[in-house]
Amino acid sequence: ADESSTIQYSINNGKPVKVNLKKGELINEFIIDPKTTAISLEIKFLSGKQPYFYGVSLESGNGIYLDNFPMPGNTGASLLDIPLENLKAFNKLSDYSLIILSYGNNVSSPNRGIFTVYENKMYNVIDHLRKAFPNTSILMFSVNDKTIKQGGRFVTNPDVPLLLETQKRIVSKTNVAFWNLWEAMGGLNSMNEWVNAAPPMALKDYSHFTQGGGERVAQLFVDALLDAGKKIQK
Repeated sequence: ADESSTIQYSINNGKPVKVNLKKGELINEFIIDPKTTAISLEIKFLSGKQPYFYGVSLESGNGIYLDNFPMPGNTGASLLDIPLENLKAFNKLSDYSLIILSYGNNVSSPNRGIFTVYENKMYNVIDHLRKAFPNTSILMFSVNDKTIKQGGRFVTNPDVPLLLETQKRIVSKTNVAFWNLWEAMGGLNSMNEWVNAAPPMALKDYSHFTQGGGERVAQLFVDALLDAGKKIQK
């Protein structure tokens, strides 16, 4: 943005407020304090040089705040394309406590070399994140179970154990935390059970979770996290 970049915001359909954004090449933050409970928020770009908007963070009080950075079909290697200075600027403003890496499920190929490429890329990604977020913990989620049809049965895709072992090497070498989602959901051939659950916890592609399945995964993770915390406290 520059001095000419003007936005307008309105809270609870109230009187519009115009604001000239702060000039800057890196990440700037504009804080809106509604002074009352905000039921709705409308933001419009009005005039001037069009700025880059990275997002809106709706925060109020204590609790856990989650910034989700989804890249469907991506191994996570593209995180290296984000300039280090941009990430450092985000860290300065947001002071993240934990980064969860949930990428890699799409690493699948008859060429086993692709797993080595993924492994080496993730070493660089984790190093990149550590430079940007030096005081932030990093946790990697493992691949979930994915099944293929073999005869009349659905069995774990043979790429899953290969990817899981690759991820174990990554966390061992980088010393980041690791949660084994594959094991937590039941391990070998477990996706078939999730698809056939009532209600279904996974889609008929035998790879992706339903909303209910996602909520179940979240609960499994929270339980594991709290259990680990209790063991540390002892």
